[in-house]
Amino acid sequence: MGVSGDSKGPRVFVSGAGYACAPLDGSGIRPDARLGGMLSARLEVAPLPGESRLAALARCAAERALDAAGNLAVLEPAEKGVYVSTSKGGIEAFSGESPELGPFLERYVSGGPGQDLRARLGWTGPGRNTPLACATGAYSIGLAFEDMRLGRISAAIAGAAEASLTPLIAAAFGRLGALTSARALEDYRGPFDRDRAGFVLGEAGAALVLESEASLKRTGHRPLAELKGWACTCDAWHLTAPLPGGEQAARCLSEALKMAGLPPREVAYLNAHGTGTLAGDLAEAAALKRVFGDALPRISSIKGATGHTLGASGALEAAVTVQALAQGKLPANVGCRQAMPELARALVLEGESLKGTVAVSLNMGFGGHNVALVFGRA
Repeated sequence: MGVSGDSKGPRVFVSGAGYACAPLDGSGIRPDARLGGMLSARLEVAPLPGESRLAALARCAAERALDAAGNLAVLEPAEKGVYVSTSKGGIEAFSGESPELGPFLERYVSGGPGQDLRARLGWTGPGRNTPLACATGAYSIGLAFEDMRLGRISAAIAGAAEASLTPLIAAAFGRLGALTSARALEDYRGPFDRDRAGFVLGEAGAALVLESEASLKRTGHRPLAELKGWACTCDAWHLTAPLPGGEQAARCLSEALKMAGLPPREVAYLNAHGTGTLAGDLAEAAALKRVFGDALPRISSIKGATGHTLGASGALEAAVTVQALAQGKLPANVGCRQAMPELARALVLEGESLKGTVAVSLNMGFGGHNVALVFGRA
């Protein structure tokens, strides 16, 4: 069994969602001189004095999520937890002059963004910082969900941040053959395109504010969505390549839906991992076919618009999925000119209205880590 639990426990709602990333229409993707002219989705942020870019992205996302939710001051500090991590840490520190060891380590460790937020907010409830490659953000949300269902906390801010647009990271993913060779946006072929050949690196911070039903009664907040279930599985097969048949990603989706008490046919929209790599998109398509058969929900990946934000991607995509439910509008699968036949009929190629009340966000990280989050309209 994957990590998921059962359908018992307090209901958990999303009362706020916030993110800082390149625009969702793809206009933020452009050649980056700092990365040798390759395409990237770099976000200009203004760190506070002594703050790293990584911490700034996490702070911006958290502030926007909390602003969307409303004041949580009625809850005691010990009732609120922070679950915000990163997969790479402050890797940006490697690109500059050697800093002093102490501040360097504080910025580098994966718990840095969460610790900065705890100190800023003064929340003393439990929180976990667990890097899980490109599934980090989704996993953080799942862990917060579990602790809330166990009654350990009444509210949480959960998500991830990543500031990895550095020559080192670009070189590493380039050597893996994971990056697009396009040097102009018009030449780029995004996720699920028939001629896809890799992803664009991006950076982001994203977070959800989660509240129990009892917390909502105390705060008076109106929820955006309900987090109904989640699951996590592992391919246990390869460090960087997904299991070709998508068996474990499919099991992850099935277990998350089982926890939510929902059959696959109830899913109206699936925000896919969709990196735009040859093997990744095929494996994900295979997984979706295993779960949904020919009755696929509407599907899109936002990575063609925002770039692949690595550890932040799961949180970013969860936030966009929640917004889709709350606003009734689906994000387009940007950069797809000719859809791969396996998913062609299901892809959202232009923005469209959501027809249904259940949406799923799926992530498939390096190491074979799969995480699925199931949301329902509040």
